[in-house]
Amino acid sequence: MSKRGFRKEDLVGIDVIDHQGIRLGAVSDVEFTLDGKLFLIIDLEGEEKSIPFNAIKAIGDIVLLKPKSVEKQERKSREEEVKR
Repeated sequence: MSKRGFRKEDLVGIDVIDHQGIRLGAVSDVEFTLDGKLFLIIDLEGEEKSIPFNAIKAIGDIVLLKPKSVEKQERKSREEEVKR
């Protein structure tokens, strides 16, 4: 990943591709937590998903994810929902 920073305006609309080359959706927003964690918000099959920045392998004309990043994030989200 580049050492340069990214603005929300630069990311919104970029396709998100998983490690197998499958398009998951496009970036619709960027989210952050008070403890400094950053996430890309994508529309995945009509449902918003948060992708943590540490799951991103590269950003350019597309956002390329590291292997298993979406599956891990979905599992983590489900576990957090169960705790509530």
